[in-house]
Amino acid sequence: MHPLFRLALRNLFRYRSRTLATTLGVALGIAAVLATLSIGDNVEANVRGALQAAAGRASLLVTPGAEGRAVFPVAEVLPSVQATPGVSRAYPVLNVRAEPVRDIQVQADSVLPGVDSGFQLSGRRTDAPEDLPAELAEGRLPEAGSMGVALAEGFARSRNIAVGDPITFASQVGELTFTVTGLLDDSLGYPTTNGGRVGIAALADLQEALRLPGRASFIEVITEPGASTQVQEALRARLGEAYAVTLPAGSGNLATGVVDTLQSGLQILAATLIALGGFMAYNTFSASVVERQREFALLRTVCLTRAQVQRLALAEALLVSFLGILVGLTIGVALSAAITYLNALTLGFEFRTLVVPVTSVVVASLVGVGVSLLAGLLPARTASNTHPLAAVRQSSELPSLRAPLWGWGLLAAGVGASLAPWEGRLAVLGAALAMGLLFAGVSLTAPALLRPTLALMTPLLRRLFGVSGALGSSFALRNAARNGVAVGAVVVGMGLTIGVGAMVAGINTAIRSWVDTTVVGDLFVTAPVNFPQDFPEAVRARVPQIDEVSGVGLRVVRFMPEAEPEAAGESRGRARGAAGRSVALVLVDPERFNPESGFGRFQFIPGQGDAASAYATLKAGGQVLAANTMLDRFGVSQGDEVTLRTNEGLRDFRVGGVVVDFTGGGEAFVASLADAELFGGGTPDLFVMTLVPGTDPEAAREALVAAFPELYLDVTLNQNYRQRILTLTQQTFSTTNGLLALAIFIAALGVANTLGMNLATRQHEIAVLRTLGLSRRGVGRLVTAEGIVIVTLGTVLGVLAGVLLSSVITAGAGALTGFRIEPVYPWRLMAVALLASPFVGLFASLAPARRAARLSPVAAMGGA
Repeated sequence: MHPLFRLALRNLFRYRSRTLATTLGVALGIAAVLATLSIGDNVEANVRGALQAAAGRASLLVTPGAEGRAVFPVAEVLPSVQATPGVSRAYPVLNVRAEPVRDIQVQADSVLPGVDSGFQLSGRRTDAPEDLPAELAEGRLPEAGSMGVALAEGFARSRNIAVGDPITFASQVGELTFTVTGLLDDSLGYPTTNGGRVGIAALADLQEALRLPGRASFIEVITEPGASTQVQEALRARLGEAYAVTLPAGSGNLATGVVDTLQSGLQILAATLIALGGFMAYNTFSASVVERQREFALLRTVCLTRAQVQRLALAEALLVSFLGILVGLTIGVALSAAITYLNALTLGFEFRTLVVPVTSVVVASLVGVGVSLLAGLLPARTASNTHPLAAVRQSSELPSLRAPLWGWGLLAAGVGASLAPWEGRLAVLGAALAMGLLFAGVSLTAPALLRPTLALMTPLLRRLFGVSGALGSSFALRNAARNGVAVGAVVVGMGLTIGVGAMVAGINTAIRSWVDTTVVGDLFVTAPVNFPQDFPEAVRARVPQIDEVSGVGLRVVRFMPEAEPEAAGESRGRARGAAGRSVALVLVDPERFNPESGFGRFQFIPGQGDAASAYATLKAGGQVLAANTMLDRFGVSQGDEVTLRTNEGLRDFRVGGVVVDFTGGGEAFVASLADAELFGGGTPDLFVMTLVPGTDPEAAREALVAAFPELYLDVTLNQNYRQRILTLTQQTFSTTNGLLALAIFIAALGVANTLGMNLATRQHEIAVLRTLGLSRRGVGRLVTAEGIVIVTLGTVLGVLAGVLLSSVITAGAGALTGFRIEPVYPWRLMAVALLASPFVGLFASLAPARRAARLSPVAAMGGA
């Protein structure tokens, strides 16, 4: 073993507490980066896993193409599918929406916020249970001819439904009565979807009950191992445009829109936490090396050259960074699992798997190694160039003015980067750059800022802690080099909290503004059966409390983006191939958005249309309005033409404007209800109604339900509809609160670590003070006063940094999510942070203060 490497190991074992603190600092930085970078991948993997589990063993799905209807004759396509080389088995499936008739109120969040997705009956081949995407928890599967049904266990238990009970469903052909033969394990497969509101019946029974003999919604295809790609290509060639062949999870493109927004927010948070993780590692390691400058200088007088001193510091940095990587990866995986589980609870998906992406591990590890080497090299170079006699005196001297000059320059550059007009994905890079410059600048300038800070705080500290407060102020100034790094750690945590808080508040405000403007109406009405053609006229005739009735059609269509992005650096959604993408299509009544007489309103992107042009677009038909996300992700703007799949095949539609819309994760188009025949026809899926002024909404709802008992109407009041959307949005970003709390905790830990290192270098002085009469409590107050100074200064600077960073962080989030977002400054959070900073300093100093108070003068003299 090389002598320098042996000496580095000996030093690490000799100073175990310092090594442990430094390793923990590196580890927490790595853990914060790894956890944040991997959360989005874990959410996506678990949602995708739920979708795949719902498909069971199926590798592919065969569904009707653009020209086909919702259901199709199985005999026309099943033999061809089964005869395709590589196909092992194929099963037709018939799905239908139906509502149990038992005064059951079903409340659900769907892909389109506020619209109930209802109960789903699935007709399947129950004579092949090994291939069903479900397992029994009780009873048996229904057999053909039994008119039986197996329900998800949780749904049945919550409604006191047991095996053997009859259950009646409202459907498009009338009431259907089944007998419950079994309960399905709702933690596996198909019963995990649709909130557990599902049931499985024998395919033949459901076909007969619905008067759809020989028809299916899709065909599940099980391929031979490793043959799914070849089979997919072969089936597309055989079936042509009449049928689509997709992966089972492909139908989830739209359903994961909210998750995409969450993942985008986490990506920008990950970029910011990289700075926190790196800074935490730098804080702990550089503080320990600063502490050893005297030791490095003395080694030069013994036998080591300047280069050997530097290599010694780098060897210790490498050893600590490797230890930190091992501990940090372990903590990071645990954090990722905990936060993913929290997301599963709030977003309603099952936590099935834990993903640790290799890229995230590499990035987090490089952060730890890089900052450790940097933190070890810079002070070691300074120490190796310092004369031993000067090094002995250095610990008692204030830092030179050169570092603050560099710091002011970095701060100026950071402010410039924060205010620069970053666009697209470059905004994410701009956020990371601005934070790195600001935090580095703060660390270098903080020592110079301590003197004026102490001039203001020393009288207060003296009043609170007596002589100990004044001594604590003096210690804070004499330990300015290390304390500057601790102040920087607080700035990191507070800056992230303010900046990311402004981003989340901006997203919530944007959605709330959209809801207030667009979600206009008093009642929102859906039904498990088809609405009659004359439903609007019948409502006005039977329910006089209703004023306006406006239909809305909801479709999922294939959008064909351009094959290549127009310019580098555009948003992540730009397509790179000819494959289509599932997006939401909202069909509305044009008169609802008549600028003069309608009650509906759109929000427009500046320069992308207005109320008059939008009404003209909808009135003309054959044109669409694009959601703002389509502009940011795909470059779709007013006047462009977009390609959508219709019943007649691919067709171009002119874009008459770009509106703010959060439907389906933001990927949506709006068209006229008169164009419904191009997209499958049928009656509206939802009706928006307004009430006669002075009408009680609850009374109107009861009257409407009583007037149409045969439709089993689900009527949602405006307030409930709006609240459901806003609640979903807030839940989507609940993860950021936990990560921001982690950032504050890490910053407080950095302060505690710095105070502990300050204590280690001041043991002799503390021993002298004890012999002069300073009590144990007085020593504790001394350390506490120093901690309060550090945290208060860091908090003030952190709030200022957070305000600067809010714009660039929000711009980065907007570039990733595709939404136009403006930062909303959390003034209440800022006020709380400023008022609470002394208490955070008190918390951070508890352990070092207790340690200092328990140190006897004799032990302190020995450790000096």
